[in-house]
Amino acid sequence: MVGAVRAAHLVAKDQATPARRLVLPLKNNLAPDSTGLAYTITTAENGAPVVCWEAAPVTTTADAALAEEPDDRQTAITDAADWLREQLAGGAVLVKDLKKEAADSGLAWRTIQRAKTSLRVKAYRSRFNEGWQWGLPATKDAADPTEKPQERQSDTHLPELGALGALGPRAGVECKNLSLEGAEKPKSAKDAKDAKDAKDAKKDNVGVLGEIDDLEEGVL
Repeated sequence: MVGAVRAAHLVAKDQATPARRLVLPLKNNLAPDSTGLAYTITTAENGAPVVCWEAAPVTTTADAALAEEPDDRQTAITDAADWLREQLAGGAVLVKDLKKEAADSGLAWRTIQRAKTSLRVKAYRSRFNEGWQWGLPATKDAADPTEKPQERQSDTHLPELGALGALGPRAGVECKNLSLEGAEKPKSAKDAKDAKDAKDAKKDNVGVLGEIDDLEEGVL
């Protein structure tokens, strides 16, 4: 709309006097931008509101008047951030409940949304389909509600392998290191032949009884 009109003025609050309003030129294609006006609203004896214009011109520009407002905005965001942090200190809260509490506290919802951004509050759907929730970002010792739970297995909860039992050490059972140390080493072909020849030399011929390996004396 400002681009279509010939002249536009801005009404802003005087930061030095909150009850005072400034009417300042934004755009003027009909005459040079010079000065603005100021007024206050008072109450007459009969209770009716009265606009009291000041005779002296206002030399404050619209840019200067708007440049002072971010301080107030930042203060409002800081107050809203403190309020939101307190509301979410006990855990995630439904957005619809936060809107109601903010309205009851006289806080603008747009300001609460800016505070949400500054606090890095996370939004996610409720697991019980109750709508959106807001929660403070997870700390090192707290789980993130937006992340899906993952199954973790520790050394004491290893998977069962059927007849093989549990994979891993069990209480009271000593796991020994199985190595080749102390085990009988395989024989070479020459050692195996010498052992066979020695065994055959021990055999005695006992007639009809045939050959008896390692016959013990006195048995027959």
